[in-house]
Amino acid sequence: MKKILAAILTLTLILGLSACSGGSDEPAGSDGEAKAMEITIATPHPNNEKDPVYIYCKTFADLVTEKTEGRITFDIQGDSVLGDDVEIAEGLTLGTLDMGITSNAAISGYNPAHQLYALPFLFDDDEQANAFIDSDIAAEMNQGLESKGMKVMSILDGGFRQSLNTKKTIKAMADFKGMKWRVPPMDLFTDTFNALGANATPMGGAEVFTGLQQGTIDGCEFPVSSIYSMQLYTAAKYIDMTNHMFAAWYMCTSDDLWNKLSAEEQEIFSEAAKAANEASRKAQMESVESQLAEIEKAGAVVNRDVNTEEMRKAVQPILDSYRDKIGAELYDKAMDYVDSLRK
Repeated sequence: MKKILAAILTLTLILGLSACSGGSDEPAGSDGEAKAMEITIATPHPNNEKDPVYIYCKTFADLVTEKTEGRITFDIQGDSVLGDDVEIAEGLTLGTLDMGITSNAAISGYNPAHQLYALPFLFDDDEQANAFIDSDIAAEMNQGLESKGMKVMSILDGGFRQSLNTKKTIKAMADFKGMKWRVPPMDLFTDTFNALGANATPMGGAEVFTGLQQGTIDGCEFPVSSIYSMQLYTAAKYIDMTNHMFAAWYMCTSDDLWNKLSAEEQEIFSEAAKAANEASRKAQMESVESQLAEIEKAGAVVNRDVNTEEMRKAVQPILDSYRDKIGAELYDKAMDYVDSLRK
């Protein structure tokens, strides 16, 4: 009887082990069920429902989560909690961050070709800028970052930098002449406003409001969002839509994350990025108009009639000085394409 019981126990153990192994030689996970994951998106922008960058992040996250039936979720960490734009770019290249929003200045440190976006008077308006961003030339530029450990999902429209001053409306380049113009402490800004005829004065951002009030400077330049949030229009009532420099923001993934995704997931990410960028672009343009309306309501004078053609010609030598840094072939191709957008 003991021998029979022993035999039964042995058989039961063998059958149990067989069941645990799945009764198959296929590897674990071959049943088609992908692993759930939560991905952190780092951004220096605030988690504000009206902020165009946040709208991008939220739209992207919601679409991916929906398309993956809740398997992939996101945690949007804003306000530079996980680092500023430079630190986010570094984290992406090192693989310590999965996804993040970073700036053109930070990206250009890894691939000088992207300095193109920052060149003065390169684009006339958002339509031209976004047409270039969607072009094959821009896609080629983005591929140049893949060897640095990050993949560009989208380039966001961060709007244009505009001019404001305490003296008068600026309609033509001659109106800049002799004005003390605050610029960020960067050669590109200094060279640009000196070329326009102003006396470029490098100064930290924290000093600008007081400088305008005390007459240390006559004018300065910022995106509309900064003019609005810093209430600079209360110190300098003349705002001129010069559109002199475009602000590009980048949504990137690390190569580590991208390579973990299946082909289907990569497609979901790419489609969500396109839809999110459209939503962000719409929000960006609406935000500018809404803020300008508030600025005008407060008594400032907003001028949209600026002769930028002569300004573009004046700064052309500055653009050409970046030809070799960007890459002569790419630069020439980009300039030809931008010229075609103006026709």
